[in-house]
Amino acid sequence: MVDAPRSPERQLPARQRPAGLAALLVLALSGCDGSCAKSTPPERVDGPADAFPPRMTRFDDFSSGKLESSRWTPKDSLRGFADRLSAPHATQLSRRVEEGVLRIESSLIGETAPGPGAAVAHFRSTLSDPTGVDALEATVTVHGVHTASCGSNQTFTFTRATIGGLFFNSGESPGRQLVSDVLAVVGVGQRSDSPDPPNTLRAMAVVLHCRRPCYAFPAHLPPNRQASEVVTMKELGTIQVGQSTRLGLAWDEPGHRFVFWRDGKVMHQVSYQLSDRLAPTIQRRHLDVAHFVPRCDGGPAARSSLDVSFDDVAVHTEPIAPR
Repeated sequence: MVDAPRSPERQLPARQRPAGLAALLVLALSGCDGSCAKSTPPERVDGPADAFPPRMTRFDDFSSGKLESSRWTPKDSLRGFADRLSAPHATQLSRRVEEGVLRIESSLIGETAPGPGAAVAHFRSTLSDPTGVDALEATVTVHGVHTASCGSNQTFTFTRATIGGLFFNSGESPGRQLVSDVLAVVGVGQRSDSPDPPNTLRAMAVVLHCRRPCYAFPAHLPPNRQASEVVTMKELGTIQVGQSTRLGLAWDEPGHRFVFWRDGKVMHQVSYQLSDRLAPTIQRRHLDVAHFVPRCDGGPAARSSLDVSFDDVAVHTEPIAPR
């Protein structure tokens, strides 16, 4: 199977799109070991006949038992960072491919010190070449979750697992990395102030017009930082620990909108009025687990943990017909 190339009218000046997923794999195989070179080629994943969800191409089902360099960036990131975190041991992480899934177990413990702000940790697995990928889909299963806030700080603790990426830049702040990039993700998350039972999470669709950092909730910003513009933040129903759900999103560039679906059913779409002719300052499509944990002045530290797996990742690289 060879994906069709992007049509000329779809090409953006800053993107230099490759021919599609087939080109992505061929280029990446030049640095791959023998087991990777023998991997099974991607297969078509049949979808509904209407425009959304679009017909996807299987990207990785993790049957090889590892993250292959033909698909995922080798140097990426069991990466944790924090705006004001002073204890490096406060982050714990295990990422592995087992039983045909990518499983990430992670936790973050916040600071016990006065003042605003939150500790933040991200753990990403990033596609080795995101160009041309305008839709992603994956099966997400949460095996365990815990969010605990701090009694002396009303800011909520938040943890979530998402798929998505940075799709374009509006051109409003040239030269500043991440600023004015547009982030779109779909995933599952839990807030410590949620009225839901402990083993319940919410599926969600989010589009942000980024500032730096690109956070959905202003409460987690470091002091004196500008909040990102929320283009949409839409709940897509609940999910229980142990339950699997298939989540996807697409950037419909000709239609100037993002479309989100769950288990094959379109759940939300949002149009935008931003200029979308520039590439993002950071080219990225990813699977991401993140924790946002507020500081705590006195009492036990706030903390969060999430045990989640991703499976059957699929992508779309063909032109989406104009509306």
